[in-house]
Amino acid sequence: MVQQISFQATHFGVQTVEVDLEALREQMGPDAPPPDMDELPVAALIFNGGPQLALNIAVSRQAAEGVMNAFTQAEGARGNIPKIDWQPTPAFMPGLTMVLSPALVSLEVTPPHEGPEGVLPYWSLAVVDPEGSQVQVQFSDAMSVQVVRALAQIAHGELDTGSDDEDDDD
Repeated sequence: MVQQISFQATHFGVQTVEVDLEALREQMGPDAPPPDMDELPVAALIFNGGPQLALNIAVSRQAAEGVMNAFTQAEGARGNIPKIDWQPTPAFMPGLTMVLSPALVSLEVTPPHEGPEGVLPYWSLAVVDPEGSQVQVQFSDAMSVQVVRALAQIAHGELDTGSDDEDDDD
């Protein structure tokens, strides 16, 4: 069943991902070809929609490069929209905490633009999984800069292996 979940991000972070190659080889079997190192996840992009909702997207260096290019292309389609001080609204789900970790097939980037409902003053990132379900997250211009910076670090192998020290609430 195809599903769609949408929320507004109140925080963004990135963490390194360690891949146990021995366990991966055991899982794949002795006759499987070796994994393509460029396609293995090296980092997780983490979007929080308040204290009860998180989206973790595992990305490889190759995927990070592709998403970074998608941001560059989307910026050109942005158009002239008025400057709006948009602030995300945290999700409120009494008694429920969700951490979404979809299997990544593709990421779609949409810049702020004028749509049928008027001006959409936020960026949108849609994560599509193998079944076609989507998780869409909207975030501010300031957070888009953090996301692109993190993607560049991942793509170039420069991601800091320390803990997430950026606590911007954009």
